[in-house]
Amino acid sequence: MAAGFKNRDQSEQIPGKRPNIYGKFKEIAEMRFGNYELRVESPHEAPPLGLARLSWLGGTAEGPLDTMTWRKFGDIIRQRETPERMAANG
Repeated sequence: MAAGFKNRDQSEQIPGKRPNIYGKFKEIAEMRFGNYELRVESPHEAPPLGLARLSWLGGTAEGPLDTMTWRKFGDIIRQRETPERMAANG
């Protein structure tokens, strides 16, 4: 199983979640990169648009699955990058 993705048994252990009426698997993806964790829930899990949540050491931001949320996440990640790391990347 790919790192960061939860199988059906693990996703059913999430408190407050119901069995998925649209299929046998939850429509939730979680991934980690660096000090960040990104969780995305489909519109079936978090109506009406779905939900995206970005967590990092000391903070969390979330919003519906739309362009403004992704822009907010990008701004947060860019603001938290140190000048040394940006210089090392190019």
